[in-house]
Amino acid sequence: DKEFGVEGDNQVALENDTNKIIRFNVDDVEYKFEMIIIDDNPSAEWLSIVKKEEAESYTIKWNISNVFFKELSDNPKFISKMQSFIFGLSLAEILSRRYGENGLINPGDIRRRMNKILKDLGGD
Repeated sequence: DKEFGVEGDNQVALENDTNKIIRFNVDDVEYKFEMIIIDDNPSAEWLSIVKKEEAESYTIKWNISNVFFKELSDNPKFISKMQSFIFGLSLAEILSRRYGENGLINPGDIRRRMNKILKDLGGD
């Protein structure tokens, strides 16, 4: 089992290390993510985001056994930074879908939102 932590004073709160539940507060809306680590299925998608029934609650599955992550998955610093990246990417995708016109996402929206989120997560 990999350990996940939150470094510094950012906008991510680790609620429960056992279930790896993370909360983000963006524009006065709280988003709740449950991280599930897959480490035994190299053929599974590297990342999936599934909406739960609870408002703004999602399950994120990160496959660290994916061939791309295989060499890096034993590095705790990589895991910590990648965790922030994954939560940022997930939130950017969710916000882009929410604010897209007629259900369409502008191709640059995810990147621009991700830039802002990663800046906020990094502290500056």
